[in-house]
Amino acid sequence: MLERRQKRGGSWSRLLVVLLFVGAATYAAIAAFDPWAFSMGGHFHLLPVWQGQARIASTDGDYLLFVSVWPSTSKSGMYLSTPVRGDASLCTPQGERLNLRLRGGMDRRLPRDITGRTIYFSVYKRRSYGLLMGKPQVPALSLKGAWGQREIRGAVVKVQDDPENPKLKGMAVGTPVVFQEISFLWPACPKK
Repeated sequence: MLERRQKRGGSWSRLLVVLLFVGAATYAAIAAFDPWAFSMGGHFHLLPVWQGQARIASTDGDYLLFVSVWPSTSKSGMYLSTPVRGDASLCTPQGERLNLRLRGGMDRRLPRDITGRTIYFSVYKRRSYGLLMGKPQVPALSLKGAWGQREIRGAVVKVQDDPENPKLKGMAVGTPVVFQEISFLWPACPKK
């Protein structure tokens, strides 16, 4: 009976070693091929992730958009060459939170310091059934901007909403957006 317990513990420790090895290999690959990911926002990050928040003005009130951005290995479908992906959360003026996906791109062959470089990304609600049925992934919001010190300055370039259940009321193309860097915790949506 004692041998059986030792074997179980041995299996868990081997699994832990394998997971640690895979994590270290992934981290090393990002450091080798995407070193810019550790300096998004103009300063060093231990993890290759950047998070920011922005207020987006609309005729119906302010939206609050939170984004997490990291390098991606898949092509983004955007016109730029270095793909990024992430998560986003949009707080509507009514206090509703929409959890969204993020995909986008940046210039090809980025230097370690990407301050001043262009970033283009879309945040969208992914519906698995919608992909099969050919329905658009809405609501969706596309933005284009440039990296600054602990910020991204840009503007809304496309708004795509669900006509049956609109969530992006009053949002307009050309609205200026400034993302300020935040910690790893997204605050709650303000209630109206």
